[in-house]
Amino acid sequence: MNRIKTLNIYLGDNRKYLLISLNVLLIIFVALEISILNNLRSKFEIQTAGTEYCRTCSQKGGNFSRGW
Repeated sequence: MNRIKTLNIYLGDNRKYLLISLNVLLIIFVALEISILNNLRSKFEIQTAGTEYCRTCSQKGGNFSRGW
């Protein structure tokens, strides 16, 4: 508890600026996480769509041996 009181006294008037900078860093971190998750989801959707396309073509008698 003494460390928290010491830190509180040490920061003094700068606590507001520290809080603002930490909130900005948190917003940047969350934005990066969302962009990474969206990128992973889109890659998964592309792979799933390709698999579904191959399955429907093979059911219709498609030939994948030509290597288009």
